[in-house]
Amino acid sequence: MRPWELKGMKVLVVGAARTGRAAARFLCSRGAKVRLVDRGEESRFPGLREELEPLGVSLEFGPHREEPFSWAQGIVVSPGVPPDMELLREAAERGCPVVAELELASWYLKAPMVAVTGTNGKTTTTTLVGSILQAWGKRVFVGGNIGNPLVQVLDFGFEPEVAVVEVSSFQLEGTYLFRPKVASILNLTEDHLDRHPTMADYRKAKSRIFARQGSGDIAVVNLDDPEAMATLPAQPPMEVWGFSLDENKGQARLRGDSIELTLGGTRQMVPLQNSCLGGAHGAQNSMAAALCGLAMGAPLWAVSKTLGEFKGLEHRMEKVDVLEGISFVNDSKATNVGAAIPGILAPEGMVVWIGGGKYKGIDFKPLGEPLRRKARAAVLLGEAAQKIRECLPPSLPVYLVKHMEEAVSLAFSVAKPGDTVLLSPACSSFDQYRDYEERGRHFKEVVRRLREQINPS
Repeated sequence: MRPWELKGMKVLVVGAARTGRAAARFLCSRGAKVRLVDRGEESRFPGLREELEPLGVSLEFGPHREEPFSWAQGIVVSPGVPPDMELLREAAERGCPVVAELELASWYLKAPMVAVTGTNGKTTTTTLVGSILQAWGKRVFVGGNIGNPLVQVLDFGFEPEVAVVEVSSFQLEGTYLFRPKVASILNLTEDHLDRHPTMADYRKAKSRIFARQGSGDIAVVNLDDPEAMATLPAQPPMEVWGFSLDENKGQARLRGDSIELTLGGTRQMVPLQNSCLGGAHGAQNSMAAALCGLAMGAPLWAVSKTLGEFKGLEHRMEKVDVLEGISFVNDSKATNVGAAIPGILAPEGMVVWIGGGKYKGIDFKPLGEPLRRKARAAVLLGEAAQKIRECLPPSLPVYLVKHMEEAVSLAFSVAKPGDTVLLSPACSSFDQYRDYEERGRHFKEVVRRLREQINPS
């Protein structure tokens, strides 16, 4: 595999959402002949034809035909496109290279990259790293699996000094030359087993973040997570920096309410008392971000300032409202069990938990003990509801509902003053919503309407 000579090259883009749209625009700007296909209906992509056809892009919607795939000299896939799709496999067997948008963009990006992956915490950590580097005064692109696709920075002509990208296992599957200057795996727990048949397959996909790193590069890893540690090469050619909740391990470790950093023979402390990054997961995200920022040369003051002032992100333990002494919290970003458990354990009082969504083949049994300890009741919706119910303690009241409105109303009726109604689904949203953001916004809108019912103006 080597970077493509794009001028005059026939390139097929598979997937017409944000990533595919950005890839098509970039390819056209470099003189490629571009076709874009998507199995969805054109009505799902308003304005796309008007945007891309004037650039020379040919668009095709509906069931895939073989002809565009046989026409292509190279194929760029969006993250949601399964790599084992038969037409992609046949194209690869014919010698047609198939790559992810992330791979394509990395070939032409001049700026060094920080790449962050993991099952949970990667959006928060990516945002923190970007903020640290921006506080230092650098021109920074922050995107990838969040916000703007990496290829978009090339299309817009913005030249960052550093690119900080969140990368998913879906994106990493299609990488070959992708080489971040700093790469971090935060943790690995069961997720996306509807796409990756086994945990070993999932780990293998994530490990591609380190595959091309070498001398002069840095890997930042969670020393407390054996699965994350197993993604490292047996003899790492890059430098490895570790973080840990154990105060005796790693270059960054938790000591009381502060992060202790040991780099270059010196020890320095970064307080977390004023940060919203509480709990074990918040501390781990903070340590990973601190090490990534320092690995890129950021001064300690930029790390301390960013961690101390961070206010959190939408859909991640976001406080929505308090009605009649009952708190409502939106943790819609918790799309797997490992992400949901910290949310369930976080509130001081009892929790009425709203969970469920698309079933991805994961094991819900680990939810049982946290919910036994913290939950007053569980309200379940979506295609995974019955699977979750089977894994919950028999003593826990469980309600199955069909819609978010019913879930919020029922949770509010069950909760008592001091409780928290928590949307922390442990599932992705694709059975009922476009993404976790749409689900979280719907939850907040339903809570807003509930307030209006209780306190009409």
